[in-house]
Amino acid sequence: MKSEQYNNLPNNIRMVFESVEKIPIYYRSNLQRVVQFIKRHRDIYYYRRKLRNDKPSSILISALVTDSVKDKGCSSVSEIVNAFIVGFSNKSISLMQDGKILNPIDLRENLIERYTDNRLSNMSKWVLALNVFMNIEDERKFKQSIHNDINTRVFAETFETPTIITPTKPWKK
Repeated sequence: MKSEQYNNLPNNIRMVFESVEKIPIYYRSNLQRVVQFIKRHRDIYYYRRKLRNDKPSSILISALVTDSVKDKGCSSVSEIVNAFIVGFSNKSISLMQDGKILNPIDLRENLIERYTDNRLSNMSKWVLALNVFMNIEDERKFKQSIHNDINTRVFAETFETPTIITPTKPWKK
């Protein structure tokens, strides 16, 4: 039956089924790694303080981090994290306007429209805790903090080297 279906296909479509593409190796960019790291730090921070329902959304974090480095060239992981911390603390991220954080896709939408003053205060405290974490001077203590607080598999080796992502195969052998 499969053979009959294949034979009934036009030649140009048959070519698609006959071709085999090499699946590329994907690299996670520093920006992607930073967003992953910051979201993980957020999850742990809010979990430990029993504020799980108050944590900032992933879209909010992604928008702020991305906007904080939009005018910079290639940056290291730590440079991107620090640009986010400084930009958030100084309210100099361009999406932060007049007590709002604008959606970069639709600037009419305020991403923190439903946030209470308490929730915004907790967000500021979390960014301050992220800053303290990033300013651990002793490399051994920094790696230990990553090991204890974040995720050994993803971040323990170094904070600067790209991670190779092996794509999953959508088929069975």
